[in-house]
Order: sequence, then C-alpha cells, then structure tokens
Amino acid sequence: MIARVLVPLHALQLAALLWLAHRAAFCCDAYYYISLGRAIFEQGLVYEPDQFAGYRSYFVPLVFGLLEKIPAPAMAGSGERLPFTLSVAFALATFAASVHIVRREGMARWLAFAAPVFFNPFLLAQVPYPLQESALMLIVAPLVVVLLAVRDRSPLATFALAVAAGALALTIRGSIGWLALPLAVFVLLEARRSPAQWRAASKLKLAAVALVVPLLLLAPQSYQMHKKFGTLHPYPSVDTLAQVFYGIEMFKVATVLRDGQWTQVRFLSPASKLPIHEKITFGFYAKYPGTGLMIVGAHVWAGLHYDALVPYPRFERLRVLNPWIVLSSLVVALGLVGLAFASRAPADRGRAAFLAATLFFSCLYTAFVGVEARFGIFGFLALSIAAAWPASTPDGRALLRRALPLVLAYVLLCVVFNAMLLYSAPEMQLTLR
Repeated sequence: MIARVLVPLHALQLAALLWLAHRAAFCCDAYYYISLGRAIFEQGLVYEPDQFAGYRSYFVPLVFGLLEKIPAPAMAGSGERLPFTLSVAFALATFAASVHIVRREGMARWLAFAAPVFFNPFLLAQVPYPLQESALMLIVAPLVVVLLAVRDRSPLATFALAVAAGALALTIRGSIGWLALPLAVFVLLEARRSPAQWRAASKLKLAAVALVVPLLLLAPQSYQMHKKFGTLHPYPSVDTLAQVFYGIEMFKVATVLRDGQWTQVRFLSPASKLPIHEKITFGFYAKYPGTGLMIVGAHVWAGLHYDALVPYPRFERLRVLNPWIVLSSLVVALGLVGLAFASRAPADRGRAAFLAATLFFSCLYTAFVGVEARFGIFGFLALSIAAAWPASTPDGRALLRRALPLVLAYVLLCVVFNAMLLYSAPEMQLTLR
C-alpha cells in the first residue's frame, strides 16, 4: 500500500508544491523571515533583536535559516531558494506521517485524517511562502494529524504529542497559543475514554513533559526579550489597540501584486468613517452592536473562506466568482455537516471535540482583527478533516447526500457575500464595474 499508493500521491504532492514555489511571488513578512534567518545563523542566538522581535518568534527564522543551508534551485527573479526547500521538507515530513498512520491504522483512517490536510490546496499553498503559517504547516500540522489519526497509543505518547504541538504553535506564532486549549480538551477526553491506562501512566513523566517541552522552546525567546526589553515575557510588545483599530476599520485585508508593485487592498467596514478615538476600544461593539456583529461575522467568514489560493495574489485574480471561493465554501459547508456526524462516534468523541474546539477558537481569534485569510489556517484545517470524516462510513455518506442541497445553497450565499466584500474595497470598485 505504501509503495503503490502513498509514494505516487506524495510525489504528486511534491510536484504541486514545487510548481507553487516556482510561481511564488512574495514580499514583506516573507523577506523579513529570510533575512532574519540568515542573521541568526551568522550570529547565533546572541543576534541583536530588531523592532519586531517583541511579537515575532526567533524560532521561525531559526528553522528557515537551517533550511537555507540545504542546496536548492534558486527562484527566477528573486534568487531565493527557501520556497523549494520548504516544499521538499513538507513533502518528506508528511510522507513520514502518512507511512506511520497507514502502518498503525490503515488506509481508511489516513483518508479521513491525513489526506484532507496533506493534500488540501489551500493548506499546501501556505508551504512555499516563508511565513509563520508555513512553519505551522511544516511542523505543527503533521503532529496534529498523527495525534488524531492514531488511536492505539500510550498515554505518555499522546500527552507528549499534544504538548509538543501546542508549545510549537505558541513558539511559532504567539497568537496561535490558543491551540493548546483544544489539545487539552482532546487529552482530557482521551483520559476519560481509557481511565485505567491513564491512571497507570507515570505522573512524574507527564509532569516533566508538560514543564520541559514548553520551557525548552520558549526559553530562547524569553532570553531575547530580556535582552531587548528587560522582560521574560516571550511576546511583550503586541499592540492590542492597533489590532482593535484594524479589526473595526476593515472586514479583511489582502497584500497583492498590482502593476508590478506590492500594495494592500483593504476591505473597509461601515465603521471606517468614524473618528479614530471610537475605533481603538472594544467599547465600539457595545455602542454599535449591529455594526459590530456584522464586522465580527465578516471577520470570522474571511478567516475560513479563500478568494485566492496563495497568500500574496495578483490583484487581477480577485474576482466575484472564482474557483477558490467556491471550493473553500464547499469545504466549510461539508465540514460543518461533518462535525455534526463526528460527534456521534463515542470512540472518537475526543477527536470530534478537538475539531469543534479548534474551529471555535480559530473563529474567536479572527473575530476582532482585520483578517488575512491565512489567519484562520487551523479553523480551516479542522473543517477539512471534518468534511472528509463522514465519507469514510456508509452512514456518513448518506448524511452528506441528504445535506447536499443545503451545502450548495451555502456555497451560493458565500459567492454573493464575497461580491459584497469585494465592493467594500475602494481599490476594487472601479475594476468590478
């Protein structure tokens, strides 16, 4: 099965990733992480933190700097090698995870949990871009998939995987630290499912894992922050007021390549015309509850639906009707149906709860910020797994067939809503006319 199925599939995955890497056009944060990765490997962890270090992790450029040491083809134009190296590293990591799952659980389990993540075009498209999301896909996503797919595992191994995934998510992107909460829910429900096994597990080893893994990952970050800001807080300079302002000002934002120049397209909310002092406080949502509810809903929607495949699209690709908005809406609709189905299986209740909690906290995370679609990566990952899960059983397939009219209606509504969002961007209005 591995030679006949997994090897050809992952070869196709790698080919798709290399094609994306070859066509990638990136700027801004991507170049920041490339340059910082080089600095870390030139100066080590004693490098001088820059002005962004208070909310960006040392760990991402450390990984990128290491990957840059591996020989790879250079991209035409920019001369960068990292997108190709990231693509190969992701293909190898996911192939290893796939082999482990198939050997332990079989092909059906792999199709339900691994395939929707490892071959998801929207998640794959994050990989070649040197951003925090590519590090999350490279390192955290395979850990989460293995954690969910494999059922027969010792309590210590389950706990260690969950702690590693949560601590790595926090280290890679501090604002994704909420992933630890769904992981904790999963671990607690797994312990309830096999209480005798968990009571027999060494409490000392569990405590050591819970303490040592996060400490090892976050200690260098805290060291850098102490050197720069005099505090051990790993992310001391997050500007909450700025996040509140941009969240009220915009439904979402996109960085695009337009006429050979990088620029931002801002999808403005009705509150954008209000005075600034009314947009730098959460009190806005109490004062304007109707408008606030609409903004929050649009943020949540924008974090789960993609009107472009890649993080930095070309301006002319932003259209009312395109295959990406249809496909992502289909995944979201089927995922919501799948979550209702997954909760019926007692043996997998912990997995269903993890997916539901991940979706909930992902939406809570994007609810009050000016969203870039990549911010909702884990919510979309959870819905992708939930969408595939029912297809693995006859009852699930029957449920999907019955829900198909509602799914298609949801997709149509999303196309209409996407058009409304596009018209909210001043840069798009002349183009769309």
